[in-house]
Amino acid sequence: MSLLTNYRLILAVSVIALTLGVWFFRYQTSFLTQNTVSNSSFESVLLEEPKRKNGFTYFHLGDSLVQTHVYTDFHYGDVLRIYGQADSDKILRYPKIEKVGENYGNPFYESILNLRRHLLVIFNNLLPEPHSALVSGIVLGGQEELPEGFLDNLRRSGTIHVVVVSGYNIAVVAGFVMNLAGFIRRRYAILLTFTVILLYTFLTGAEPPTVRAAIMGSIAYLALLLGRFNVSVYVLFLTGSIMLLWDPKLVWNISFQLSFMATLGIITLTKALDKTFIRWLPSPFRENLTTTLSAQLLVTPVVFYHFGQISLIAPLINTLILWLIPLITLGGFVLLGLGILIFPLAKIIATLLWLPLTVFIWVVNYGGSLVFSSVGVPQRSWWLVGGYYLMLLSLLLWMKSRGLRKN
Repeated sequence: MSLLTNYRLILAVSVIALTLGVWFFRYQTSFLTQNTVSNSSFESVLLEEPKRKNGFTYFHLGDSLVQTHVYTDFHYGDVLRIYGQADSDKILRYPKIEKVGENYGNPFYESILNLRRHLLVIFNNLLPEPHSALVSGIVLGGQEELPEGFLDNLRRSGTIHVVVVSGYNIAVVAGFVMNLAGFIRRRYAILLTFTVILLYTFLTGAEPPTVRAAIMGSIAYLALLLGRFNVSVYVLFLTGSIMLLWDPKLVWNISFQLSFMATLGIITLTKALDKTFIRWLPSPFRENLTTTLSAQLLVTPVVFYHFGQISLIAPLINTLILWLIPLITLGGFVLLGLGILIFPLAKIIATLLWLPLTVFIWVVNYGGSLVFSSVGVPQRSWWLVGGYYLMLLSLLLWMKSRGLRKN
């Protein structure tokens, strides 16, 4: 067996191991997972942390979405008895709910969620709204606490991705841990990085984009350990295939589609775009713009297919704010650490972090308020999606024939 075959076998086994680990802690169920009592009532273990948005609380039980009052207090691992029937959209709206048990979830994942709730409280205590909700979304993922108006502006300006934990967040975390290689042996630093990525994945809720980013990040550092680097596309498709084999329904998950296509765009198009007129722009705007355009080129059809809307200013707004993301991300982590250990010092850091958050919010709100910020297109149109990708492929082939991708 050749060295390359051995290497790919190690990659495959590692991806499978990480996928199994995420599933075990995130999706492990008990014998009470869903026992139907009658047509109008059933018991189920709550296997996710409820989300609060727009004045109500919602969570999934089986294939149904439960929508109830915002003041209800349920958590992961609670056993709930539900009285009600789902409508045609599989939504149970304001059913009667009784908590008949608790602590039926995975103890490890439950402790992670408790820590996450504590960290969110730290942000809320140190920063005003929407600053605290924004830094929470960037560092820990989630859009639930963001004001609806600001969420609309994030969508219209094409920047909603900043409040979804992605490969960028994973890279920031992994890069910080890898700096320890100067103090400990490099091999141990990489193993520690793998562990931190896994814990960070659970901390952010183990959502599909985070799982994908965590697996890719882990395999990338495994490739670093083995001395091989040019495996990005192979890792992406291997990751996506295993996730879909494990849960085929993910193929219809919008966040999974966006995450996969954005990563594929960055991997395959960044160098090509960097050889165009963009190369004349100053750094760091050039890097931000090429990365943003690379992702947006492949993500755009997914966005207008599902939402029937295209942001016309996304490249510009992303270029203006992406340089703030590293500062906010690292500042957020420092704020959490000091909030746990030295709260008075955390207040000083929070004051410093307020400025980049304010700039970020102002740019997004201004961009989203522009009349021409977005346009409507036919929704769920396969011919439009297919036509877009054919045009993009034709453009890339033309660029290659002109030698633009080689120079």
